[in-house]
Amino acid sequence: MLIITEQDINTVFDAGEVVAAIEKAYSIQDEASTLIPDRTHIDYNQNTLLLMPGFTKEVAGTKLVGVFPENRTKGKPVIYGQMILNDITTGEPLALINGSKLTAVRTGAVGAAAVKHLAPESAKILGVIGAGVQGLHQILMAAHLRDFKTILIADFNKQQAEKTAAKVKAAFPGISVKVSASANELVTQSHIIITTTTATTPVFNVEKKQLRDKLFIGIGSYKPDMIELPPEIMETAQNIFVDTLHAMDESGDLAVPLKNGVINKQKIVPFGKLLTSQADRNGTNVFKSVGMALFDLTVADYLYKKCLKNNVGTEIEL
Repeated sequence: MLIITEQDINTVFDAGEVVAAIEKAYSIQDEASTLIPDRTHIDYNQNTLLLMPGFTKEVAGTKLVGVFPENRTKGKPVIYGQMILNDITTGEPLALINGSKLTAVRTGAVGAAAVKHLAPESAKILGVIGAGVQGLHQILMAAHLRDFKTILIADFNKQQAEKTAAKVKAAFPGISVKVSASANELVTQSHIIITTTTATTPVFNVEKKQLRDKLFIGIGSYKPDMIELPPEIMETAQNIFVDTLHAMDESGDLAVPLKNGVINKQKIVPFGKLLTSQADRNGTNVFKSVGMALFDLTVADYLYKKCLKNNVGTEIEL
């Protein structure tokens, strides 16, 4: 079995290739050979364990993730995880992969894929609300695909926002990177807004006219009591895309507006349909992600094969 660490992933992954693995997941999502059960949520106080198994015709695997929001106050990552990749014919464990880094990279690529397919080429200002690990990876992946002029970052912890801004500046010295005074200021100045928080109430509140003709990407909310995006966005949006239709039940960003009649289910479209049809990039668009095990499988398979090709990772016998 190959052990693939965070450093191993950093050594081999290419942003464009990871986005391609995400697009592959969308393309095989509805194939009969793909089996992705609903993920299991186990909540204990404010902490959550997520169990995500799955099969494709090429590979099988399971990811276990722990989400512990209070880790911010302890100087530790909010998300820890492990991914086990198995041979599809024998069940033999092929790899044990650092699930935290896998999650960060693949989720960053999910957001980047939304930018690729939904944001017009004229969108030059990217704003990210939430400056943690996921906020950083959303920026890193999207900026590898698009030529941004400015990147804005907002977080209730300004020191964390400054640290993330410094990392982005180091990675993209040609882009102007700034810390916004507030989330509201960021939204009014950005063309693309990505939210990556664990908030239970909307993270910004601006007038409806300031929501128009922008792309909003909601990443953080994965439970019904978690809300990042104000309902006015859903009401204003020309299109609402989701990575999986389970998002309508799993995320408060959609579950609450649906329950309150702000929107109806007919307005919500699986993002995978964009790969076979042309979407209108004009107007206000929303992409909501809650993640799915299929993303982990396709990206883990890509990382495993890339590590083998480049002799990266550590072989062990269990």
